[in-house]
Amino acid sequence: MNSRITAPHVVAVVLNWNNYEDTRRCLESLLGQNYSNLDVILVDNSSTDNSGERLEREFENVTIKYSDSNQGFAGGMNFGIQTAISDSADYIWLLNNDVHLPRNTLKNLIPLLESDSNIGILSPTIQTDSADLWFLQGVVDWDLCRVDHSRPDRAINSLPDLLPNQYIPMCASLIRSEVFEDVGLLPEEYFMYFEDVEFCTEVKEAGYELYTSTNTKITHIGSASSDGDLSPLPTYYNFRNRILLARKYSDKVSSAFWLYYLVSILYGITRRLYNREFKSAAPLFLGVTDGVKNSEGRGPYPK
Repeated sequence: MNSRITAPHVVAVVLNWNNYEDTRRCLESLLGQNYSNLDVILVDNSSTDNSGERLEREFENVTIKYSDSNQGFAGGMNFGIQTAISDSADYIWLLNNDVHLPRNTLKNLIPLLESDSNIGILSPTIQTDSADLWFLQGVVDWDLCRVDHSRPDRAINSLPDLLPNQYIPMCASLIRSEVFEDVGLLPEEYFMYFEDVEFCTEVKEAGYELYTSTNTKITHIGSASSDGDLSPLPTYYNFRNRILLARKYSDKVSSAFWLYYLVSILYGITRRLYNREFKSAAPLFLGVTDGVKNSEGRGPYPK
């Protein structure tokens, strides 16, 4: 019997924006997966460096979709997700273009999802290229609308095989296709950052569970599309979108949020000045202002 037919159909979606080298390495590790029924979709999010065309020439087994404009993370991913759904995917694997996947990653993850239909989203444990922990367990402190996804609450060698989450960053998330039927696509009003928190919150409210496989590890280089978390692009969206998320879930957020947010502004300014990221001061204040004004979608970045 053909193993491609018997294995669940997985469609991986990778987003590229002006980043040929990282995307090429990601696609190579994807195509090297020891899994028989995997298709790969690359969404080029209106790159200006011809990286999409270069990748299309080099990867004949990858379906390339071109977006007419930069739709942000959620918008670009949704383009690929809709294609994956129309291709009758059983599972859709959303991947940052700067991840490296060991050969048996997908082979290890699929049996976990197949064993429990209540698991809506499954992620491997994610390390940086220097082997530091990047993602293990996503926690949301709704009182302050604060999220964290790296620190375990117990010794890492005593963790269960599956670790529950309140949210999972969309770095290497393997998602049951029915989740999109029940919840909808990724929210696009954030452009980038915090759409994962809202999406996962809705997934959990729909009755699904979110888990990390602690025995499956991948590598994430990080900040491939934003030049580091102190640069103007992530600065703007992080400060704006935290307000958008808090407003969306105002029934969960306490009045202490605004005091915490004020402190985060002061800390953010100090941190950027200390690191000589002077060009990020204006984006920080603009993000705060646009958040208060409830401005959604693409902001002034990237220029």
